Amino acid sequence: PAVTGPTAPPELPGGGQVGLAAPPPPPPTNPTPIVVTTAGVTVAPLPSPTAAEVDIRDLRDHPVVRFERAADDAAARATWHAPRANPRLIALRLWISVAIDGLLADLHTTWTAGQVRSHETARNTPLAGSRRD
Repeated sequence: PAVTGPTAPPELPGGGQVGLAAPPPPPPTNPTPIVVTTAGVTVAPLPSPTAAEVDIRDLRDHPVVRFERAADDAAARATWHAPRANPRLIALRLWISVAIDGLLADLHTTWTAGQVRSHETARNTPLAGSRRD
């Protein structure tokens, strides 16, 4: 079967506007301008803008400020991405951890063995007297 292109939408009464039986009439070609005269009217000058004295501590619990704070926090959470784990750094950290554990175990073994030896040598010093068990 041959593929046909899109067909034109059916013509709706009212130009597609719901409830109209026919399209609205076009606007007049040259409408008469509306002229407003201000004879005898004085306009008061606008006050110059000045900074208002506002205590920011009073606005912390204002609903608009709470909404904006929540929106800012949500936007920050949406744009933050957790750092990707680098396999090389993970392997390096694991290697350093194993190396430190091994060094601490060796140090502990040496230290405890050294304490036993120091007690034995302390017994055999000339000041402590020579004991032969």
